Amino acid sequence: ATRPRNFHPAFWSEAGRKLLQEMMGKDLPPGNMDKGVQKHLDHFKCDDMDTSDDDVLQAIMLTMTRTEGDSYDHLVPFNDVINHRNGKDYTADPVYNIGENYQIVARRDLEAGEEIRNSYNKCEWCHAFQNPPAFQRYLLTPHIFDHYGFIEPFPQRWIVPNYRLLFDVEELDNESGRLKATFAIPPSPLGVSFLKSEIERLESMKGLYDGEIKGIPDVELNTIRDYHDAILTAYKVAYEQAQHEELSDEVWYKGRDDWYWEEEKDDDN
Repeated sequence: ATRPRNFHPAFWSEAGRKLLQEMMGKDLPPGNMDKGVQKHLDHFKCDDMDTSDDDVLQAIMLTMTRTEGDSYDHLVPFNDVINHRNGKDYTADPVYNIGENYQIVARRDLEAGEEIRNSYNKCEWCHAFQNPPAFQRYLLTPHIFDHYGFIEPFPQRWIVPNYRLLFDVEELDNESGRLKATFAIPPSPLGVSFLKSEIERLESMKGLYDGEIKGIPDVELNTIRDYHDAILTAYKVAYEQAQHEELSDEVWYKGRDDWYWEEEKDDDN
């Protein structure tokens, strides 16, 4: 399906970005929605462009969300419409040498009519997004929303750096809708307390998005509702799982970057 114009939060109305940031709170990364499109203009070094022109903004947004690699340097027809998935629905990988060739290679046998999907954060070139120390270079569920403008389907991985929480949420099966959380790092009492308080805060905000809000287009308001529900669901599942975990403060004795990177390195071995 064709996505609406200005679907990416950076290109929203000021009122829409402000409400999104209020809903997200100050702890969920990347936490810079208030900067709007400017952070992307800075990356593209296109300050001389007329950003009052909606077509110019649309071109920047499509380039930002559809290019391959970490430098926004090439568009690939067909590949740029392949959707993102991880888990069992991650079925294909791009393999390429820039300027020479480009292939999409299946990861397993595909059924006739099965959709080809690749991963935007676990593919071969994705190491460019995953290197430490900057959390902003991790394409986890919050960063995929920030970078591509959509909410990642399950399985998801959530990170809350200020409380040193890192956990996965996935479906137990396709039919029941039941979810489970797995902590990649043992949670601390402080982290679990954060989850509880955020669940209460997000629950209290549910009614704020009902109906229309002056100055905020429907596409923006619907996305805020959907992201609110995604965060709330993930936090609830993680909090429930935390009741069965052995809590530990060990994570606070690790370095600012080491606490999460050690687990990621083990995954790659």
